[in-house]
Amino acid sequence: MVSDKGYQVSNLAVSGYNLEQYYLFLNRHINKFKNIKYIVCVICTYNDLTGIGSNVLYGKRKPYFKIDNNHQLILKGNNIKQYCLRNILSRSLFLNRFQPNQGLIGTFLSKIAGDKTLDYNNDPDENGLLPCVMIQQIYNLARSHGAKLLIVLSPSRDDFVKATIRFRWFQTIFKESISKNNELEIIDFISYIKKEDVDKVFNLNDIVHYSPEGHILLAKIVYEHLFETIK
Repeated sequence: MVSDKGYQVSNLAVSGYNLEQYYLFLNRHINKFKNIKYIVCVICTYNDLTGIGSNVLYGKRKPYFKIDNNHQLILKGNNIKQYCLRNILSRSLFLNRFQPNQGLIGTFLSKIAGDKTLDYNNDPDENGLLPCVMIQQIYNLARSHGAKLLIVLSPSRDDFVKATIRFRWFQTIFKESISKNNELEIIDFISYIKKEDVDKVFNLNDIVHYSPEGHILLAKIVYEHLFETIK
């Protein structure tokens, strides 16, 4: 779709990553690309904040961030060993059934594995602040390379029955982000899906992932936005 206009798309998506890992992965690889016009960040409102402020996601060890008193991000646990205890536990067909910090066994395994999760009860402001600061960090990274940042809010099928708590939380976060940065570009994809047959947009019996038709719709919406603004 973009090649006729002299552009190309590089897909840096990684299955299972969340917002923190978006930033770390992009920061690691962005210097490989020249003349970047846009960075498009498609965020799944259902689970892309899962694990933010935690060093474990899908049962495996990952880096995480905290915020200091000056609202600056502090990277924690970046030097991860492939065979650390948390990763070994995730390879066990029996033990990986116990979710970190859930139930007696899951809580015990988390304790011995050194799992850490931001305590939102002690730091309630960080519940919304950490994603906002992370989005701003991604924006700053894009701008430092002369690129614009476009964020696409990708909903789940459940949001078309009733706006889920996660989706309403996302909308609150992004309203706060926009109020702090009026150059942040956002597409709320849910408004476009409402005009279509929801069952055709999503995979059968899948509340998160799109069908081929859904991916084409998303691509067209992003394409139209980009070429309305690219000069």
